[in-house]
Amino acid sequence: MPSGSCMCGALRYEITSVPSAKIACHCLPCRKTAGPTGSVNFLVPEEGFRITSGTPKQWSRKGDSGKDVTYDFCSTCGVYTSASAINYPGTIIVKPGTLDDDVTVRNTKPTTEIYVKHRVDWCPSVPEADQTEGPL
Repeated sequence: MPSGSCMCGALRYEITSVPSAKIACHCLPCRKTAGPTGSVNFLVPEEGFRITSGTPKQWSRKGDSGKDVTYDFCSTCGVYTSASAINYPGTIIVKPGTLDDDVTVRNTKPTTEIYVKHRVDWCPSVPEADQTEGPL
């Protein structure tokens, strides 16, 4: 089962379920947290994700729907490890760049890209991934 952590290792988690989706997101908030190419996200059933050490700090914002998106991050190093969104009940949005296993990270190729209208021009689309202008 894959495990991951923030950069300093104070916040650790494990995934015990297969992700229901692998999504590259180019929305403006993802660009702010992950850089101009956006972020890659695993959608994992809530029961297949657990914090194994540390207590995440949380911050919420309003998504495009007007509903909350809540980010979990380390209070020491500030790295975002996961998020939850009211629009995706029962789902944890895991940031696979925080996974410890390099092989798992290398196999995170997204099958869907969202908010492609915000993708920077010099960032190519993911080959064979479904493309959508907005959210799922």
